[in-house]
Amino acid sequence: MRNSEKNVNIIVHSLLFGMIFYTQQNYVVVGEFCVIEEKCRLDANNLNIITLGNFNVFNCGRNLTDEFNSSLKIWDLFKYLVTFRDELVLPEKILDSLWPEAEYTDPKRTLRALIFRLRKVLNGHNTSDANSIIVYSHGCYKLETKKACVIDVVEFEKTFHEAYYISKEDADKAIEQFKKVVDMYKGEYLSGTYGHDWLLPARNHYRRIFLQSVYEMSELLKEQKRYLEILPVCEKVLKHEMFEEEVHFRYIEALAAAGKIKQAKNHYKYVEDVFEREMGVKPSDALRKLYRLLFGEISKNGIDISTISESLREEFYSNGPMLCEPDIFKFLYQLEKRRSERYGQTAFLGLLTLIHARLYPAAKRHAEKWC
Repeated sequence: MRNSEKNVNIIVHSLLFGMIFYTQQNYVVVGEFCVIEEKCRLDANNLNIITLGNFNVFNCGRNLTDEFNSSLKIWDLFKYLVTFRDELVLPEKILDSLWPEAEYTDPKRTLRALIFRLRKVLNGHNTSDANSIIVYSHGCYKLETKKACVIDVVEFEKTFHEAYYISKEDADKAIEQFKKVVDMYKGEYLSGTYGHDWLLPARNHYRRIFLQSVYEMSELLKEQKRYLEILPVCEKVLKHEMFEEEVHFRYIEALAAAGKIKQAKNHYKYVEDVFEREMGVKPSDALRKLYRLLFGEISKNGIDISTISESLREEFYSNGPMLCEPDIFKFLYQLEKRRSERYGQTAFLGLLTLIHARLYPAAKRHAEKWC
């Protein structure tokens, strides 16, 4: 078997069994997460840190988080250091951020013991500063990414910036890069960790990158009229962001542009129902406006006049005033104004304001004066 064939087999095997392997082309595959990554040669000291979705740390094919799953405290410490990587942080601040209710007679000694245990988990029996990605300097600790470690969010951000940079020059290449970013996002940052305020800014940051990638990619695909390619992207995003209305908007728009009018309308009705049931809100004006643009049914022979007539019929009739949204009122006013000008009539616009007398006593006195 030639070397190239052997390398391909190793990569396929690694995808099946979720391990880390090395090939002559320096490919790296980590679990279910990593795309095949070039330019990254791992040695015995390399760590692969997965933070998007389930938190995992790999070292030479070993899943350290599984092996040391009872060491919750040191993993919380490691998550904090990963979040604030390359920043020097005081021991007191680390302990107060992670366990604010705990009291320590000697915070520095307490954290030193935790760091020792963490280094032992990451590096085996070698716990010295020289061989660890966790360094101590000027009374502070930091996780140094220049040393032998690969962090998924670092590659995540890097790929996003590369895609955004080339989007104005090479749309096709940018689309491929944005797809990589979307594929990298397996869930919110450190999804299994809650109750820490320091985690929220980072979690929101990576979520924004994920959504921005989706929006940028869908715009590029839309410009090329590749509507069918937008659909699976939006469907994947909605697994993570069910209540992100912008994604629903782009999904409905792509369905309609691809000729799937019925599916577009059905999805709008679904969104309307879910938003009302789960959050007690209605879709935004922008989404309702989009729905109105897609309102007419289209048959094989063109527009069906009977369907349009049926859709324009009121659900019920009332002798009172017609209640409508502001944009509908604006449209009706403009229509009435044009009709009046056409027949030489005058259109009047009136405003009637009702004020509760107990809330506005001055208004009551004013009304009594003129009555």
